[in-house]
Amino acid sequence: MASLVDVIGLFKTMGLYDTVFPGILIFALVYGMLFKYKPFGDNKMINGVVALVIALIFISFLKAVTFITVLIPIVTALFVILLLVLLIFTFMGVPSETIGEAMKSSTGHGVMIILLVIFVFIALSAAFPELQNEDGTGEQGEDGFRAYVQVIFNPVMLGVIVLLVIMAVASYYITREKGGTK
Repeated sequence: MASLVDVIGLFKTMGLYDTVFPGILIFALVYGMLFKYKPFGDNKMINGVVALVIALIFISFLKAVTFITVLIPIVTALFVILLLVLLIFTFMGVPSETIGEAMKSSTGHGVMIILLVIFVFIALSAAFPELQNEDGTGEQGEDGFRAYVQVIFNPVMLGVIVLLVIMAVASYYITREKGGTK
């Protein structure tokens, strides 16, 4: 009997993760944007054809597909971590209204934007490895700054930064005073 892992392996072997799934994702995103903003009116056929053409052009660029295939699991992991943090706060007795206010605040939006920018840089470094050195050391005589950038954008270091940011935000919301009382 085939398991889910076997099916996923079959999809990978067939190349669905490299072409079809990113194409479907781009098609859905573009179609949704065209449907919402209606640059071509309410005609679903025109919106569908335009979205299909954009998706096909997108998947013809290997670097763009690599970027999407690296970025999607990272963003998914971000949302899973966010849900776990929300569950932890809920189990600690924080009211859902307070959690909602925190997520709607500019601080909550700022943290999410910073994390997304970090994850986009990770995906860009995976999609464009030619921007890094061949040996991965980052040591070039004329450019010492590149070594520092590669240390900061090392996946382990980025994981530590994300963890520290999450802990800092959690500590802030746990220990802050609201309206002069704790």
